[in-house]
Amino acid sequence: MNLSGYRLHRLNPAWEPCAHEILFHTSRYAGAAERWLRDQADLPMFSLQGYRAQCLAPAQRCFAGVLMTYPLTVDTSRSVCWFARQAASGRLACAACVADDFLHCPRHARAEVSLADVAPCDPFLNMASRLHLRVRIEGKRVWVSFSRLVYWLDASNPVIRGNLQDALSMLGRHGYRLFPKRG
Repeated sequence: MNLSGYRLHRLNPAWEPCAHEILFHTSRYAGAAERWLRDQADLPMFSLQGYRAQCLAPAQRCFAGVLMTYPLTVDTSRSVCWFARQAASGRLACAACVADDFLHCPRHARAEVSLADVAPCDPFLNMASRLHLRVRIEGKRVWVSFSRLVYWLDASNPVIRGNLQDALSMLGRHGYRLFPKRG
């Protein structure tokens, strides 16, 4: 799927009731999408008030699209709600590729390196340590501050950007999922 110039895995069909409202255009049907998302995330106070999908930057739209490639669960629904709240408040500064594995961004082509003896989360934990990102891993769930992660994915240093994208790509290939760290 091509979304704002980025290649994504196909969106999970379970997200269909709200995908258009979150990704492309907030319309008069936003109330129905809001109620559906509120029910899925089990967040009775969630609101899309102030959210305008048509005002998203291309990379922000891709970030939301990446979240919607995951299976529909309470956790992924809450991640989409978090994204919508951050975007509505203007606190989400997302101006770069989120992860090469998810976006397959042709602008950042890199040679593959064999990492057969490396645990899937080690490269990401190494990068997180260097970049002072607070990370919590529970099973195949990785809790990290999305705003700080996006800050480093938008870094002017292409080596940092590339290494972080490679680490995220490795996590994605091995079934790890990202969730927003609260607090």
